[in-house]
Amino acid sequence: MTVRSGFSSSRRVRKARWAFKKADWSAWSSECEAALADPPRGATAQQLCTRFTAALQKASARHIPRGARADPKPWAADPELKEAIADRRSAQARVDPAVPETIQHYVETRRRAAEVEARVSRQRFHQMVSEELNKPNSIGRVSKILKRWEGATDDDHRDGQAMEHGGHLLVKDGDKADAFCHTYAWVSRQVRVPKVDRLAKQQRKALTPSTCRECDGTRVGCCGAFSMDELVRQLNSLKLKKTPGWCRACGEEADTPDHVLLRCPALMNARLRIFGTIFPSLSDVRRDDAVAALARVARYLQSR
Repeated sequence: MTVRSGFSSSRRVRKARWAFKKADWSAWSSECEAALADPPRGATAQQLCTRFTAALQKASARHIPRGARADPKPWAADPELKEAIADRRSAQARVDPAVPETIQHYVETRRRAAEVEARVSRQRFHQMVSEELNKPNSIGRVSKILKRWEGATDDDHRDGQAMEHGGHLLVKDGDKADAFCHTYAWVSRQVRVPKVDRLAKQQRKALTPSTCRECDGTRVGCCGAFSMDELVRQLNSLKLKKTPGWCRACGEEADTPDHVLLRCPALMNARLRIFGTIFPSLSDVRRDDAVAALARVARYLQSR
């Protein structure tokens, strides 16, 4: 009589570990703060430490999941690896601090177990790639493995413009710039020299003159200053009423000084030439020459 039984790989329950990525940190912090809010008076340091540890353990057990992988790794059932692990455990059990030979034997068995595990895992990986993944219908498994290596999942893809720093995911430009400066300060070996910095600033200033491109720094024509009489005469010619009408240059907003000086789309080119930006600040438009130049352009556009 012949009896056959199916082959089943060994099943080992591994040590449970904390799943910190799945923890509810807000609830954990709230419970810890509530438990440690009113410390007992007259308690010793040991009692306070025990109370603190108990509060952390209780909150962790409620809000941080724990689990263990019951199925072993594919190469855990290899006979050579099992033998090496058994030798390591037996050597560890026979370790005697007073006998250096037992410590040396344990170190050698542990090193051999690590080498055998690394070699067996590589062999198992090559075997899986050549026999299981090298098939037309295994494209999905290959894609999942590559995504797992890159730290992504099928449902939650990271933003390509985000970056990690210090265990945090940075999205804002300011945070990413601070992280870059912090990292560059550690990896850079360049030393700042004040003399070289001053020379570079002088060269940059010489290459980027601050003179106006319209009048070449002479402050004549559209950049010339205006007197109070000219300002009053221009205000009277506008024929202002109680309620300002629509801007005759763009027709999008009311014809107010703020609109003409700061926001009028028809004067974007003029603001860009005068201030270097299409959205100047209030301190920029307080210059007499700038107001005069914009007023002339506005009068020209409104008279067409």
